[in-house]
Amino acid sequence: MKKKQPKTLRSLKFSQELRKNISTILQHQIKDPRISKTVLISDVIVSNDLIYTKIFFTIFEYKNQEKIKITLKGLKNSSKYIRYLLGKSMHLRILPELKFFYDYSLTNGINISNILSNLLRYEKDKK
Repeated sequence: MKKKQPKTLRSLKFSQELRKNISTILQHQIKDPRISKTVLISDVIVSNDLIYTKIFFTIFEYKNQEKIKITLKGLKNSSKYIRYLLGKSMHLRILPELKFFYDYSLTNGINISNILSNLLRYEKDKK
């Protein structure tokens, strides 16, 4: 899924605050065993009207596709409760709808780094 950055300063600040609060909620208040303890909120993108939110996460078990699917399912099932806790902690009148997506940028970055390392090793061995 392609990320699209918020256009306004207001939505940018709001997304940063959401990211911080969602991270805290996941670490301290969500007890769902499906949600990995190594979940990291990598990005939060809020629509300009602050109604819709895309939350991108990654986990350290990035090679385990089954663990990613289970974590995503747990996050989707917990989204209403997370939204409720956000309302309590941020004192908002209107809360955005939360949609979770796995962020493949960490995985892609590691793969590119491995390819470059292998290429460098190949060039050294060639000489």
